[in-house]
Amino acid sequence: MIAELSSKKIHYLDNGKGGVIVLLHGFLESSFIWKSLSKKLSVKYRIINIDLPGHGASDDLGSDISIDHMAKLLIALLKSLAINKVKVIGHSMGGYVGLAMLEKDPELIEQLILLHSKAGDDSPETKLKRNQGMEMIRQHPSLFVKESLNNLFWKDRSNLFKDQIDDLVMDAERNDYNGYIEALEAMKNRPDRRSLLKKFNNIIFIAGRHDPVIPYNISQLEMEILASRSHNTLEFSGHMGFIEEKEKLEKVIDELLISA
Repeated sequence: MIAELSSKKIHYLDNGKGGVIVLLHGFLESSFIWKSLSKKLSVKYRIINIDLPGHGASDDLGSDISIDHMAKLLIALLKSLAINKVKVIGHSMGGYVGLAMLEKDPELIEQLILLHSKAGDDSPETKLKRNQGMEMIRQHPSLFVKESLNNLFWKDRSNLFKDQIDDLVMDAERNDYNGYIEALEAMKNRPDRRSLLKKFNNIIFIAGRHDPVIPYNISQLEMEILASRSHNTLEFSGHMGFIEEKEKLEKVIDELLISA
């Protein structure tokens, strides 16, 4: 399905009936990553699976390149569907968007599950890497995609997921690379939202013990300031728990949604 919002097209899938779960993928991904989880959850819930701007079949951000603008577009999409209460599962960049949605419209977000994500802003070192990534996309886009996706997995077990990585690369290479440049810029400039962890008790972390993108010690620091003290650890995952520990993650998410 396609929604046109502020002259931008946002692609989404809408399946199932019941309470609404919004699935938000990460950088270089699309709604494709949620195929298994969406199928399982749609038995009990209505699943809105969205391609974030510049990814999948959605348009680029355009002139307003920010995580906040992504959040505004998604809130507008949900309002256009007459949805006024959702639970959000956000992977990595999707978690950044989910936090911005919570900040802008707390009445809308009943529960926010941050999967391999964080509330803090980018460190100077990470911002430098974002800039280097933008330059590499301009010069060697295919190489950037392949290296980036390979490096998201726990290196000790990444050889187990070669086929899944190939599928991710194939999906990512269908896209206009300009959307990835915009996404890097948006993530680099997003604000620090750690204050939300003290303000809201409906935020839940699922972290990977061996995450190469968000080190586990960073996740621990943010978990410790959660008002709800609610968090989960995937012991054998890097940044891609929905592949690296698929069955465990789907079980954990199902239990978290029921308990909320």
